[in-house]
Amino acid sequence: MAEDQTLRRSLKTSREDEARPLKDFIARHCPEAPVGFLNKLLRKGFVLVDGAPGGEKTRLRAGQQVEIHLPAGAFLVAPNPEVPVRVVYEDDSIAVLEKPAGLVSEPGIGHKLDTLLNGLIARYGKAQDRIGPEHDYGMVHRLDRDTSGLMVIAKNVEAHERLSGQFRRHEAEKRYTALLVGRLPQESGQVSLPLGRVRRGGRAVGVAGAGEPQRALTRYRVLERFDGATLVEAQPQTGRWRQIRLHFRALGHPVAGDPDEGDAAANAQLSRAAGLGRMFLHAGALKFRHPETGRPLAFSLALPDELEKVLNRLRRARSLESHERRGL
Repeated sequence: MAEDQTLRRSLKTSREDEARPLKDFIARHCPEAPVGFLNKLLRKGFVLVDGAPGGEKTRLRAGQQVEIHLPAGAFLVAPNPEVPVRVVYEDDSIAVLEKPAGLVSEPGIGHKLDTLLNGLIARYGKAQDRIGPEHDYGMVHRLDRDTSGLMVIAKNVEAHERLSGQFRRHEAEKRYTALLVGRLPQESGQVSLPLGRVRRGGRAVGVAGAGEPQRALTRYRVLERFDGATLVEAQPQTGRWRQIRLHFRALGHPVAGDPDEGDAAANAQLSRAAGLGRMFLHAGALKFRHPETGRPLAFSLALPDELEKVLNRLRRARSLESHERRGL
């Protein structure tokens, strides 16, 4: 998108929008933007209805054209320099980032200003603005809020399209370290289970075999075994929402500490025994080809200290139990 082209959204109203307030309509279609920011655009005349400025009291009819224009230098995603952006590698085309657990990747309900994308807009400014919302502001893939690890973003449209193609064709490789509840019966295997989404109670929920399910495949191998838990390396072959979490839950061995898809009793036990205070899922390895040069790139990231400490406690407990069994 050219720097001086400020049109950001062009939307068509439908029957369900009949008599809907304009401010509610744009808030629904621009969930990444703070409501106060959208209201400011309305007051300043940057939202057009059938070519004329709309207002906060404008009510819509079906079939109308709603256009959102932004002044130069403004973003639908508000920049927030307070959000930390941890850069592992960057050049003119891409940046590889370390996302900490607890940080949401992009704005949505309940998170308008405190996401990774708010921090990226603040850090990269015009580069992210040129990419624009139609190219996801350069985000090629996402990590769940409670997952830590590596992400790659693009700094221009061409890099975004090429990287997205690699992820779409499953040419990029992602490897995760996960602690699972219980003892997996085999040393390696795979889960092939179509996944989709449905809405329950106003929020999206990942489900198996429903909500327009799509093919999903996860391969895994056991790294280490503990009493009541198994450490695995998981390699998703597809990129469905919450894929690893849903697949291991379907196996009967959910990710330890998972607040949504996990086992609450097992999580509480691991919290007491090993100090687990977050979901044990870490995107520790990422491979792809550079979008400009085609050169293979590989990045790795060690487990965060809080997860390494959990493993050390589990190892000590295993060692102690082994000594007790041998009467030492």
